[in-house]
Amino acid sequence: MDRPDPEAPAARHRGYQRRGAVAAVVLVLMIASVVLPHVAVLEATVVPGRSLLPASNFFLNAQASADGFAGGTSIGAVALALNTTYLGLALQQIGLLLAAVSAWGLILEDVGRWIRRLAFAAGVALVLGASTTMWGYLQLVNAGIPSLAGIAWLPTLIAGLILVFSARDARRRGSARGSGTAPDSSSPEARPQGYPPMWMNHMNGIRATSTVWR
Repeated sequence: MDRPDPEAPAARHRGYQRRGAVAAVVLVLMIASVVLPHVAVLEATVVPGRSLLPASNFFLNAQASADGFAGGTSIGAVALALNTTYLGLALQQIGLLLAAVSAWGLILEDVGRWIRRLAFAAGVALVLGASTTMWGYLQLVNAGIPSLAGIAWLPTLIAGLILVFSARDARRRGSARGSGTAPDSSSPEARPQGYPPMWMNHMNGIRATSTVWR
């Protein structure tokens, strides 16, 4: 019987500490992505704020034909830029909600399949949200609308990447544990000392049967 590795508890403890630190970083980045400035239109007549919810509400209700967008190249280009920017902000909100539900589970050594999938989906949503928001900002600039990019897309992007890689690492840990199989019953490792292999028992039974019939 193999003795337990004395280093295993210390290794598990270090793993918990490392994953806890990563989760804390993700939490800080998530909060920063909510409160830091987002995309803003300089000539907008109504500026409710540049944090996530006010900015999302602005782009949701903005009309491409409003006076603040009169300097745009076309109403169609401005409308596309507004819709793209709002889509990015909406994806960020979805990613934050999924991360709030699932990110804590990545601290555990054994992560459930659905928690892992939710964390991966949250990371993908945050990455897509950050990139789509910046794409909308570039469309606003190209449409002739003076705008500010803000910095909230950066912690959103980093948090999303961390969640994606953490979910993949959790899957790798689960696969490593699940790949361990018990040794075959006919192998010397699985057979008690002094017991013959199964095929020898089978041959002995055949000999005994043939002796009886004689």
